[in-house]
Amino acid sequence: MVTRMIKKIFDTFRQQKNKTKGNISAFEYNKLENVNRLNSDKNHFLDSMQIDSRFIEYIYPLIKANIKDRESSVLDVGCGTGILVNKLVLENISQYVYGCDFSVEKIELCKEIYNNEDYFVHDIYAPLNDSYDVIICTEVLEHLKNPEDAVHN
Repeated sequence: MVTRMIKKIFDTFRQQKNKTKGNISAFEYNKLENVNRLNSDKNHFLDSMQIDSRFIEYIYPLIKANIKDRESSVLDVGCGTGILVNKLVLENISQYVYGCDFSVEKIELCKEIYNNEDYFVHDIYAPLNDSYDVIICTEVLEHLKNPEDAVHN
């Protein structure tokens, strides 16, 4: 049952890649070079934070319910603008909250804006150096060429 559901989700992700943003596909739009270029403009990053915060507010109760205690280590993979990581830190949900993203530009801005060094650059296809009790990955898989590989990692 779960395997069938995951396959259906991945099929949906593949269909999403064909949608366009302007003159390029969503997949092309979210390539590292484009993401870094866009986020080298701090105003673009700040605008994205506002959009991200609305989504995070919507899903936050579910995320919060899955973090058992303050000792749980939490990683937001593909943390983007860092909204979720920052919210978890501010609400003191866990004392071990980290965020990673493939974009150096995004990570540097997260560190600067939130004054928090617990953000790091990571390729989602590479194994993590540490283990975490809770791994969150929102708004990421649909942008990947091989989402199955990322999930299995």
